[in-house]
Amino acid sequence: MIKNRKSLSEVVRFGENTLRSKKGGEVRVSTSSWAKNMFEDDEEIEGSVESFISKGRGKTNCDTVNCTWIKLPNNSGPLSDIHTFIGGTNNEFIIIPQCERMDYEYVLEKITSFSE
Repeated sequence: MIKNRKSLSEVVRFGENTLRSKKGGEVRVSTSSWAKNMFEDDEEIEGSVESFISKGRGKTNCDTVNCTWIKLPNNSGPLSDIHTFIGGTNNEFIIIPQCERMDYEYVLEKITSFSE
């Protein structure tokens, strides 16, 4: 998802994320507020992440993604903003407990499509 962060900026607001190099080094980046997208108007963060990913030549992993799926004005997304944590063991993601079934299915479909 982090590699596609620019195309996802309308539907996902990124919070704290952990990137891991092919040699095991780790970089953690985060935003100052949950209401703000980490990569929006922060050239230093954007440049750091872009450099880390490009130098990894496709071997950089994103171990954790802490993000919010944004309620869209045209009702094509979730019914409300959905905070999601993706990480831990393989195939693990955590979603807020007050989530409607339709929102859960929306997030699951999106995560699955980015994993292909």
